[in-house]
Amino acid sequence: MSVHTGASIALLVGTVVLLLGAAAMGLRGLRQRRTAVQVADRAVTAAAEVVELSAKDVSVAGDPTTLYYPVVRFTPEGGEAVEAECLTGVEPPPPHAGDTVEVRYDPQSPGHVELAGTDPLASAGRSSFVVARVLATVAVGLPVAWLLLALLVW
Repeated sequence: MSVHTGASIALLVGTVVLLLGAAAMGLRGLRQRRTAVQVADRAVTAAAEVVELSAKDVSVAGDPTTLYYPVVRFTPEGGEAVEAECLTGVEPPPPHAGDTVEVRYDPQSPGHVELAGTDPLASAGRSSFVVARVLATVAVGLPVAWLLLALLVW
């Protein structure tokens, strides 16, 4: 058995890069969660009209489902009318176009809006955490691949 230094170094560098990427995505997810909590703390509620629905197919833990992201129009306190897509999707049955719903919005950024009945942490950072998990899994798999190559091929 001979160890190929070039391949070994490439696998080691790849592992380190992937672990750094996983750490960065994990930190990004934590920052998104912290921001969601801060926005929820200062959120203001308002009545809004559902203008349309945007359907997005997602797969959580292998079970495909459709989430609906309402586009709403409302007037924040002392401001002009705002039309924005909700940050958090809802499962069926969604509100219909023309329905009046209660929304929470960030007074500092009225375009950040979500339905009042949704959990602000439900999806905050979820995508970042999934990407971090995938990168970490691949990073752990690289040394295993190196070991298999070293034991079986080289």
